[in-house]
Amino acid sequence: MNIENLDPIEREKILKELLESTKPSKKNQTIIHNDQERFDIYPLSDVQKSYWVENKGVLKFNRRLSNIYVCLNFDKTGFIFPKILKVRLEKSVNLLIQNHDILRTKIVKEFKQQTSNEKLKFRVELKKYSKILRNENILESQKQSLINNHINYGEWPLLKIIVTQWKDSTNVQMSISPLLMDGDGVALFLTQLFQNALGFRHKRVYDNGLTYRDYVVHYEKQKGTTDYLNAKEKKIARLENLPPAPNLPLKDRRSIRKFENQRFKIDKFTLLTAQEWEEFQELIAKKKVTVPAVLLTMFADAVSKWVASPRYYLGMINTYHLPELESANVSILGNFNTVDFIEFDSGIATFYERVLDISKQFAFNYDNGRYSGFEEIRKLRVDRQLGAEVTFPVGFNCTVNIAHPSQDDVLKPNNILMKFGEKYLPSLKMEELNIYTTQFPFIPTIERGDSGELNCKFARYLEYFQDGVLEDILGSFKQNIKLILNDENYWCYSTKETFKNIASSNFVEPESQYYRKEILNKIKKIHFDIVGFKPENLENLYFFGMYSIQILRFCSEINKEFDESFTPDDLLLFAETVNDLVEYIAYKKGVNNG
Repeated sequence: MNIENLDPIEREKILKELLESTKPSKKNQTIIHNDQERFDIYPLSDVQKSYWVENKGVLKFNRRLSNIYVCLNFDKTGFIFPKILKVRLEKSVNLLIQNHDILRTKIVKEFKQQTSNEKLKFRVELKKYSKILRNENILESQKQSLINNHINYGEWPLLKIIVTQWKDSTNVQMSISPLLMDGDGVALFLTQLFQNALGFRHKRVYDNGLTYRDYVVHYEKQKGTTDYLNAKEKKIARLENLPPAPNLPLKDRRSIRKFENQRFKIDKFTLLTAQEWEEFQELIAKKKVTVPAVLLTMFADAVSKWVASPRYYLGMINTYHLPELESANVSILGNFNTVDFIEFDSGIATFYERVLDISKQFAFNYDNGRYSGFEEIRKLRVDRQLGAEVTFPVGFNCTVNIAHPSQDDVLKPNNILMKFGEKYLPSLKMEELNIYTTQFPFIPTIERGDSGELNCKFARYLEYFQDGVLEDILGSFKQNIKLILNDENYWCYSTKETFKNIASSNFVEPESQYYRKEILNKIKKIHFDIVGFKPENLENLYFFGMYSIQILRFCSEINKEFDESFTPDDLLLFAETVNDLVEYIAYKKGVNNG
């Protein structure tokens, strides 16, 4: 079966059936539980390689990592409970550290090399606010520090837990580095952590004894197969023909070099009510396309308003489903979350055709989940000489599927908790579990709310893009989602026609887009007149095949053409890419940037 030729709804149906399947498949390989094989032979998965401290080049945001964040709330407090909770969590984590597959194979060794410390001791931080009620500002501040936690070998760098004691409750906040585990790994880790710390019994499928390392073993054994090699060939061919990145207007050209000092903020708003969400799904089903493809296309249309190039790529958070695995009488399907390139062409005539184009790429991603292409992405960064720049200036996340415990299927104590007696048993609520991708300066995450509504978490760096740009993109995105419910003609709209439906003072007129294209054509002509050939890649302006004297001449011709006074240093500082130079010249000439 060639999944690329299937209808998007059929693909989604197949995935759903696989996820719900409980019968082992004869085609799939049975896992042999051999600890030595699991721990020693197989390396980190491709996903973990992308974050690993020895090679952070794939999704590097200087030293900043995208930590998974978890927040839990106990309805108990007092003088004793928070202290005992801290001690029990410390003991539980230290026990898990000794038994954790990834830690045992790689991270413990690296930690010891960096610290010359043969004894790894994890400590939980306890903060006491016993005289005040729960304070959201304090929790938010702690949350930001956990999400943006840098690698620091002076203390445990991969997992951090803060227990906060309030007058009326107790909070547990933790950050887990993707070096340690992915989405499925977090579900397993939390289950084990609270089983050990609080004696809770868990009813989920993870009790079958499989670990994330078992998935990695199974994945590694597929390498060398025909399907895997075909996937690799397609992936490389795709990466070699990528369009440019979407270079949105920056607040300060120097800000691109100040990633570490950027403040990261997350807001949340509702896209659709529960009823609207049901109507939206029915409408999408009639068109035989998928919700993620429609949402991503709407978002990309809104981004196109601010991007000079008609074609560009975005970073898409994908859930790759690993092959079905068998253990005893249980069959489960694993998944892991990673990032891939999604190409977008705003010149495609209708919204429906643009959705189909995105859908085909989703099919490609599913079929090639076995092959991530991380090594080729590293090479791409080198070839395009991106240096310290981020790989994905703009990302989108609506396919992440993290299996995590809920209040209904967890938390049934199998003994008297810490000898306190029945009336002291706390009620535990998971308030938040999320993977924050802080490598992206701008990424909306689509998720379902507790009341059935569709929400958008708006994550961005505050001092990175020009004021109003991101707000306008999300405003257009939100209004068009509402509009498609009431306008039958929306599926026939071009990208520019979707702009017309949004009342915005920051609208980029078609004339300004045309002027940008004229600037780009003139820059290309100046370059060709100087070097005598067309470079394979115009992504990097400063190093695309010019000698020192040619760079000086290039600056001189640019200054004559546009009445400017650029120096080679200015190009390095303000215009590392061609699009940067185009936007800077347009800005200087007073062309509407929004």
